[in-house]
Amino acid sequence: MYKRPVSPQNTLVVKNYTLRGVEMGKKQDIHDALKFEIANELGLGEKVLKFGWKSLTAKETGKIGGLVSKRKKALQEMQQQEQM
Repeated sequence: MYKRPVSPQNTLVVKNYTLRGVEMGKKQDIHDALKFEIANELGLGEKVLKFGWKSLTAKETGKIGGLVSKRKKALQEMQQQEQM
């Protein structure tokens, strides 16, 4: 499998973890970074790094998804208030 070279501008640091190969312009990458940040806050970061996202239970995944939605909504509200 081909792995493209990773430059420093394609590296995203999320709360002491580095996600290599992240292109900052893509929504999905930002979503994944937020998802990992929340997983790490819930104490699941090491599990995700070691075994991948598939190792999480439905309960853990649901908790992460709910918090991602909540945080995205709060960010959107903050951006709307700044624009006014």
